[in-house]
Amino acid sequence: MSKASFVAGPRTSCRPGRLLPTAVRVLALAVLMIAAVSLGVAGCASAAREGAPARPATPTAGTCHGTIVRVHGTGVPVVDRRHLQQAIALGETSGECVLLLGHFNVGFCVWCIKITGPVTVTGQADPTGPSPSPRSQTVVRATGGLGSLTVDESPSASAGIVRVSDLWLQGNTLVGLAIRNFYRGTLEIDHNRITDISERARFRFGIVGGLLVPGSHMLAGNLIVADNYVNTTARPFLPGDDNGIALQGDTFNSISYLHNTVITKGDSLEIEGSTARTVRIDDNTVVTQSQKNSKFAEIVKTVGYPRLHGGHPAALKFAGNDVANFSITDNAITVGGGSNTIVCIMQYMSDPQTSLYKHRITDITGNRCAMQHIFAGLLGGWSGERPFFPEGTLDDAVVAHNTFRGTADFGIAMMDFTVRAAPSNNLVNTSNDDVFTCNDLSAFRSIKGGASLYFGPSTHNNRFIGHPHGQVINLGKHNHVIDGEHRLACNAA
Repeated sequence: MSKASFVAGPRTSCRPGRLLPTAVRVLALAVLMIAAVSLGVAGCASAAREGAPARPATPTAGTCHGTIVRVHGTGVPVVDRRHLQQAIALGETSGECVLLLGHFNVGFCVWCIKITGPVTVTGQADPTGPSPSPRSQTVVRATGGLGSLTVDESPSASAGIVRVSDLWLQGNTLVGLAIRNFYRGTLEIDHNRITDISERARFRFGIVGGLLVPGSHMLAGNLIVADNYVNTTARPFLPGDDNGIALQGDTFNSISYLHNTVITKGDSLEIEGSTARTVRIDDNTVVTQSQKNSKFAEIVKTVGYPRLHGGHPAALKFAGNDVANFSITDNAITVGGGSNTIVCIMQYMSDPQTSLYKHRITDITGNRCAMQHIFAGLLGGWSGERPFFPEGTLDDAVVAHNTFRGTADFGIAMMDFTVRAAPSNNLVNTSNDDVFTCNDLSAFRSIKGGASLYFGPSTHNNRFIGHPHGQVINLGKHNHVIDGEHRLACNAA
């Protein structure tokens, strides 16, 4: 064992190494291609436990409570992989916090470090500030492979808290941090920095969970992803699917994306085809910049506008989910870069006839979209991309006090879409019982023959209160656009 690995301490733990099964999947929206890979790590660890101040009620960067398992980076991949896994296993067994110190090099890593039960794994300081210094941060660097850190519980894992914080993950291929299986309790991913991710087959993910991860069977309990910095754009990327924080096909009870900064060339914050009682998307700073139109959007026809294609990528993409209470509030979003297929906010649910919930509501409030020549500011409903997510509509939503500025084909739109290559993904948009009030479109301009407000022919019983500041196309039934004195009330508010 290298003297730079674990701090020598009063108790030594020597455990047989684990065989860590790993896998690689080339992720594609049309075809899943899976190739399995396995590699093992083994080792013996000596760990020190030292007292620490009590952890405050609100989690803060670089904090542990009780005694601590400390592990230092060596820069030697085989040693760092072994020591990281041994330290995490010790923390899971003892209930102690695992504190990573210095720089780790996990080399060519394919799902090589796993968290399999309740534990806190933290670095030495918060790396999410505007100018972090690697010398004072905990850095875990990979030189290839796939996903250096994975949460992968077994069905028998005890209920508790899994927390990953204050780590700077660098140099991964395809995936930075993966959530494969989580059965109960709370999973908290906070104050991490994820950068320098290489693409694979035109896909890339900063934090990803669910069926997009090979071997995923269950994501349940509660998920909190907060105060992270994810930037996928430093390395070249061919036009494809570039994701910052993404979930697909999960069954969490609650999901929270809070106060993250996410910069990508695609879907920066994404939840697809998932089920939850509550979802909260609050106070995130999101930038999506892409130069070229998406190939996924170009195969989708916008009914009534054969030359306009849009829906992918969406800076905030919430597609085909079944959620009782969904809130998207106070997010700052910048979108553009040359692509005309981008959407600022996409929100729609799955078919209400198959919902687990008797009532579903959506709150979209206080968001700020800065747009440059994109497809839409708010798109309520889109075509499906089965088996990943179905088509769906925006129903029973309150859309209030949002600001849409800049240029797009449409400001707020609920439209029909067809997919000639896969007709089962077609959408007849029946969005209904939505209330749009006090949204600011005064600095918005529609382009390419679009409109500030578009209600498709099958939409019904929607109300828009305020001034659309541009063309209104209302083809539906019992939709009402109310201006006049209500504009004064919005200005006063």
